[in-house]
Amino acid sequence: QKGLSRLLLNALLDYAHDLGCTSIYLEVNSTNAVAISLYQSCGFCQTGLRKKYYHGKDDAIVMHRYL
Repeated sequence: QKGLSRLLLNALLDYAHDLGCTSIYLEVNSTNAVAISLYQSCGFCQTGLRKKYYHGKDDAIVMHRYL
């Protein structure tokens, strides 16, 4: 809750942009509301869903962001 995750994510996005990447995809456990909120606040949008992806139980949300 000190902003470290946001700081690291923004550094990664900047680094990927500097390398010439044009977009980023990630997946997050659908039960991880804190992470989903962070990704959405950093411009990621849900683009897919992988049913029972984690150990045949939890779904994975696929998210995307253009750089």
